[in-house]
Amino acid sequence: MIAKTAEDGTLKQGTHVTQLTSPSPADDTRREAVHDWYRFVLGYESQLVSDLLDRFAPRPTDGVFDPFCGTGTTLVECRKRGLATSGLDANPVATFVTAAKLSWDVPPAMLLRVAKAAHDDAVNAIGSLNDLDDDALMSRLSAIDGFTAFETFGLVERNWIGLKPLLKVLSLRGEIGKQSAGSLRSLLTTALLSVTVHDASNLKFGPEAYCALRRDDAPVMEAFLGRVERMAADLAMLRNDIPSLEPTPRVVAGDARDATAVRRCRPIGYVITSPPYPTEKDYTRNTRLEMVLLDTIADNDALRVIKKGMIRSHSKGIYKDDADGGRIARFARITAIVDELREKCRHKTYGFAKQYPKVIAEYFGGMHRHFDALIQVAEKGCRAAYVVGQQRTYLQTHVPTAACLAELAEDVGWTVEGIETYRIRRGTTGSKHDIPEEVLFIRR
Repeated sequence: MIAKTAEDGTLKQGTHVTQLTSPSPADDTRREAVHDWYRFVLGYESQLVSDLLDRFAPRPTDGVFDPFCGTGTTLVECRKRGLATSGLDANPVATFVTAAKLSWDVPPAMLLRVAKAAHDDAVNAIGSLNDLDDDALMSRLSAIDGFTAFETFGLVERNWIGLKPLLKVLSLRGEIGKQSAGSLRSLLTTALLSVTVHDASNLKFGPEAYCALRRDDAPVMEAFLGRVERMAADLAMLRNDIPSLEPTPRVVAGDARDATAVRRCRPIGYVITSPPYPTEKDYTRNTRLEMVLLDTIADNDALRVIKKGMIRSHSKGIYKDDADGGRIARFARITAIVDELREKCRHKTYGFAKQYPKVIAEYFGGMHRHFDALIQVAEKGCRAAYVVGQQRTYLQTHVPTAACLAELAEDVGWTVEGIETYRIRRGTTGSKHDIPEEVLFIRR
């Protein structure tokens, strides 16, 4: 599966990186069931999680934990195998979607019936939009609960989504709220979130969200029904393949650096996760449309609360009172990276360059806190796999992420079992370096 990595974070000479086996179309459909309900641009492959589960071979009750669960890749793979599993994330979109993707008790026929009713009622309520100008569209949007937040965050002004598609999305959201509850509502809302980003918006990801299209309209209603139909087909297949839905997964909103939050996810016999990498990727920006659509943020103060509960991994998420960086002073490898960046940034005046050294310090300090919190809660003998990428994002300064994390984990009592490379990426800036993505293996 993966190749050994040298102590300095580079591939050992002569090593071979095994590529994931290409599945047949039928196998691919089954493997990606549920995962495709909602995709996050920075997520990792279900096949990698499956390979790691094969390697660890947990028993059904051991408890597989993902402290940075994103949109639930690890938890979904575990539930397909009937394993006890739990996830933690500070992003409310992540926890909402993950919980929805684990809601397999909804009858497929009911899901389709309510989706069709919501669709039909939304279509009738909207009527024809052909003759409406922007002023008329804005007047109708302004009368809908929740529209104000789209203006607050500039999503309409920056054309992240056009007025007609947004009116359709919000009309569907209203009908879903009227006609469903519980898991049924979560599934339908997840379908709508996916449609909003991938079918209705003007966004592209590279990897951060940016406005790339200029479409005034989009087939929102048709796309919504199509996604729900795929959900229903997956649910029908899962009911045949996995008759028992026990044990029930647990999805928790919280900070992975906080032992109290981690404790809510017990038992923890294994960990399979991919934490944020130390690079310029703002996870809250990439899910801003979804956050607003879910009513999880109404203003910048609410957004700041969410961001402060996250590992600091980019320059737009640094705050004056951040103090995790104080933990890395005795780690020579990390302080050397910080010092190198500080020297490179000394005369920089653009953007957030002055924050680059602090990002590295706060990132690794935060991960040190996480490893410390986790070891307090994990079962004796717990084995963990952390999928991370080496980085050259900040002025081409090399950051051997896994090697640095290994030192931090060992410092708080974890035993490092090794670092292995599972794929190579080509850098997108500067010298086009080959950049390994690696798996750090540790044991309690």
